[in-house]
Amino acid sequence: MVSPVPQYTGLDWVWVLLGITTMPFEVQFRCRRCQQVFDKTRDPAVMRRVI
Repeated sequence: MVSPVPQYTGLDWVWVLLGITTMPFEVQFRCRRCQQVFDKTRDPAVMRRVI
């Protein structure tokens, strides 16, 4: 019941909206039921697997 939620900067959102894949600056792991963030990472290896 965990979902990875990528966090982007303002400029990164422009690229995402244009359909260009970009690396998020952080990934938060959030519970789908209670919406609580219980972990986050900035490790590039983990972020590559999420996107």
